[in-house]
Amino acid sequence: MAFCVKCGFSLSETGYCAHCNAVASQGSQQSPPQGESPQQGYGQQGYDSSQGYGQQGYGQPQGFPPPRGDHSEFRSPVNCILLTIFTCGIYYIYWLWVTNKQINDLVGREHVSSGMLILGLFCFPVMWYNWYKWDNALQDTAPRYNVRYNANFILWLLLTIFVGFGNIIMVFQVQDTLNNIYGR
Repeated sequence: MAFCVKCGFSLSETGYCAHCNAVASQGSQQSPPQGESPQQGYGQQGYDSSQGYGQQGYGQPQGFPPPRGDHSEFRSPVNCILLTIFTCGIYYIYWLWVTNKQINDLVGREHVSSGMLILGLFCFPVMWYNWYKWDNALQDTAPRYNVRYNANFILWLLLTIFVGFGNIIMVFQVQDTLNNIYGR
């Protein structure tokens, strides 16, 4: 049985690693890395939290933390929208803050800073820039967790400018994607 050189998981019969999408021609070895079992699942892959997200260790998917953690709670996209409407936007501010933390944890670095998020509450073009950064982060991260995601920033921007409810569509799509990434 061949194993992926990048992550140590067993290669499928098709010749690519189902875990990190590496092609077998990029290299394979006949035994798993020393001390590791080839049957390990994604949740038991030997991630060392003391190592940090930017460090490369065995089983850690290229700077991305495992998609489980203290920020992985399920939020219904419809409930997020209804709470935003019923609280006159107060829940939206909370949702932005928590979602920003969640996306930054998924990416493994501070993709959108807290300062930019606060500034975006007072200056809409900055918030649109934050949406753009989130869209790019989800577009890059979702395929690593086998979640389909298409770029939606232009849709959100056009609906916000011309109709006024692009942020509602953004909340729904981002929360739904995050729920799918976390497997809920």
